[in-house]
Amino acid sequence: MSDFLRALIIGCGSIAGGYQKSVDDDEILTHAGAYTHHPAFDLHACIDPDEETRLAFMARWNIDNGFSDLASARRANLKFDVASIANPTHAHADTLNELLVHHEPRLVFCEKPITADANSARDLVKQYETANIPLAVNYVRRWDPSIVELQNRFRGKSNQVQSITAWYTKGLLNNASHIVDLLHFLVGSLEPVAVLNRRNGFSDADPTLDVQLRTSAGAPVYLIGADQRYFTIWEVEILTKDACIRLSDSGFQMRSRVAGPSRRYDGYTVLDREETVATELARAMYFAADNINQTILNGAELSSSGRSALATHELCGRILEMAE
Repeated sequence: MSDFLRALIIGCGSIAGGYQKSVDDDEILTHAGAYTHHPAFDLHACIDPDEETRLAFMARWNIDNGFSDLASARRANLKFDVASIANPTHAHADTLNELLVHHEPRLVFCEKPITADANSARDLVKQYETANIPLAVNYVRRWDPSIVELQNRFRGKSNQVQSITAWYTKGLLNNASHIVDLLHFLVGSLEPVAVLNRRNGFSDADPTLDVQLRTSAGAPVYLIGADQRYFTIWEVEILTKDACIRLSDSGFQMRSRVAGPSRRYDGYTVLDREETVATELARAMYFAADNINQTILNGAELSSSGRSALATHELCGRILEMAE
């Protein structure tokens, strides 16, 4: 038996490997990059129905085995331990079912959202739990050590949050779900209050919405959409009772300002002592691979699981229903 975990990537697009500027890039932004750089894995095979795309992916990532679909891989008696699902969202449900019924890998790493609708996602999460096959879902910021450190800062102190404001483009489920999942991770459950505005520029089925929510402690949360035709934005600002924390550049930068006495006006407390640091999001996919390795070998808990992703999916589903 190989000392490596054999990884299969299903879908050979951007998040599979295309976002990586080079195979040797220090920024590990893709499934292929994570499996290539992590010493526990062998990037063993890939699947894509487009032959030109598949062959280019195989050449770039030095993959020996390529197939047009899972059925072809099964007929070739392909063996693998981990499957990354990086094909389009509408294909996720069938892919998850086929892996479960015909292949039974040791773990599946699925791009978000799990499926196109919360009902099928809920059913599949239960089926994977029943089969005892761990299901990881790529809400990648949960694997960023700097975000884990921020979560520790908020642990047991969610009532310290005054308000949260976030800006995003490209659809509630497609992109704002990353914000929703991050806030679940940092401050706990959220409750939708109202849909304030709707933009259909990205997708009629997945509109970009302005939404008001609240934390379990009652703090207001605002998701504010923008038009991706002008620029892409993903930023989150958390105002606590003693600081302002802002994640910008899609979460690659974190800026903190801490409350303290004003240097100009006696008796006033202001946000001062600013610090801006790079997060570790650029290597979060590597940390995801490490968590997957530890889950398979040692039973470690997945930082982003089917169950945690389902909570995000269901909340987004409730918001979309409110917008109808």
